[in-house]
Amino acid sequence: QTVFNVQHVFRRVIEDLLPLALYKSQDLGVIGEDDVEFNGSETDLYLLVKTLTDNAIRYTPEGSQIDLSVQTSENGIVIQIEDNGNGIPAEERTRVVDPFYRVLGTGESGSGLGLSIVDTLVGNLKGRLRLDDAVGHAHGLRAEVTLPAA
Repeated sequence: QTVFNVQHVFRRVIEDLLPLALYKSQDLGVIGEDDVEFNGSETDLYLLVKTLTDNAIRYTPEGSQIDLSVQTSENGIVIQIEDNGNGIPAEERTRVVDPFYRVLGTGESGSGLGLSIVDTLVGNLKGRLRLDDAVGHAHGLRAEVTLPAA
């Protein structure tokens, strides 16, 4: 376990996924520049943010906007990945974290393990994952991960 800046993780994720976002003419970026420190596994946090961001890129249409943000809360830190895509129907949100479960009609290929992996990583970091409607957009999905303070 180490103490590191979450913005550094965001930069690495964006560097790795920018070609995919550009291919779909998507606007991928970070909202806010708060330096938020986290004490834990940087590898686990990187994989968590990368998987959520990769899902947002894959499951939102061309020209979408995907925003990463982090802030401190009384419970620790809150990381959000929000997009203005089609979202996930409320009744499917609890099931999408099940291994191999996929929302039908997305046209995307994959194993259906992405959010299951995220759920495991969040558990490893002793955090909580919430999928909700986007707040910064008229429609879309907000994936919110709350992680405990060090």
